[in-house]
Amino acid sequence: MKKALIALMALALVAAFAMPAAAAEKSEVSFGGYVSFDTWVVDQDEVDLDLDGDGEWDGAYDDTDLIWSQDGVCSRFNATFKREDFTGFVEIRPLGGGVTTRHWYAEWNFGPGYLLIGQTWAPSFMPISSSVGPYGGGCSADAGDTGYGSGRDPMIRVRFPFSFGQFTFAAMDPREGGTRTVLDDTAGQVVDDQDYTLPRLEARMAMNFGPMSFNVVGGWLEWEEVYRDQEGNNDFSEDEFDIDSWIVAGNAKFTAGPFSIAMAGWFGENPLEYGYFGGTEQGVIFGTNLMPTALIEDTDADGILDRVSDVDAWGAYISMSFKLNDMLTFAAGGGTREFEGEYDGFSIEDDTTHWYVNATITVAEGFTITPEVGEYDYDTTDFHFDNADDFGWDEGSDMYYGIWWKMVF
Repeated sequence: MKKALIALMALALVAAFAMPAAAAEKSEVSFGGYVSFDTWVVDQDEVDLDLDGDGEWDGAYDDTDLIWSQDGVCSRFNATFKREDFTGFVEIRPLGGGVTTRHWYAEWNFGPGYLLIGQTWAPSFMPISSSVGPYGGGCSADAGDTGYGSGRDPMIRVRFPFSFGQFTFAAMDPREGGTRTVLDDTAGQVVDDQDYTLPRLEARMAMNFGPMSFNVVGGWLEWEEVYRDQEGNNDFSEDEFDIDSWIVAGNAKFTAGPFSIAMAGWFGENPLEYGYFGGTEQGVIFGTNLMPTALIEDTDADGILDRVSDVDAWGAYISMSFKLNDMLTFAAGGGTREFEGEYDGFSIEDDTTHWYVNATITVAEGFTITPEVGEYDYDTTDFHFDNADDFGWDEGSDMYYGIWWKMVF
């Protein structure tokens, strides 16, 4: 009996090792990636200061910094797996002194469409900028561009290709991407709970007609901020505030021979909380983020929160390129985004603009360098009060110049 059991165990082990080997014969695996490097000088005009306390801005400090480091945002290593109707993709990057995941998903071709589970690009990430500026500019959106802030999220996604385009729908983790750890409130309270009942939903239609291509996307997110026992009665009362957040975006590109031009635009409500803020804002390179956000307010000053005040925002971008030959391509572009928050007794307007000019030089196959000059201008944050004088705060600017290096392996 023992001999029979030993024989059965041996057969099971043989089968266990043989099955992956058989599956491996049907699978295709490929590897890839690249290393990018930042060499930039950034001249910063910092935010205005009132040094003597007289209520008037006296000016700002200037600062110059050198960035000379591996671009951990864009550098990557990936592996692609293909087996019958299934595709898998894993991509990592050296960010923040360690290794972080960019993509990790599997997708099934079920005939009329494709089903994906895992982490990958949000449908709303569709930037047009060719800028490669500091801190991950080589693979991120810029001010006013159509680019979801986080870029990638865990999701369940379906897509349906057709003759001149593709329709994509995704249900994503609602806790990813936005500034929703604790919303600001005017009573100084701390949120006790955040309730999510639906994922963040996005749909995208992509179309191609010869030299023209179009993308249109819409996204929606809702959740509740919950404050318990605001009155301090030692009971189990809860005050729930619904936060609605949505975006609509689109872009178009026209190509004629070596020349191309692309335009993008977006608008929405509470896009920062949604995670969609059109790219770089004050604080990505240096400084402090001064963009207005959704606010839960105590409008009658009784210590009890009673209203949600929302933020409206929009952005626009244009980018052009000219390919002189196989070794040299020129690009230029710029855009702006504006946020406006309407609150109890006051309002805030904040905007950021960006422009760039660059040239991508192919040194050898798979090796390019891109000199670029550009600027992020954080302009002025304007405060408007019902019972006081308006004033503006100059947030400064970042002027940069240098080279982005890229080697594909």
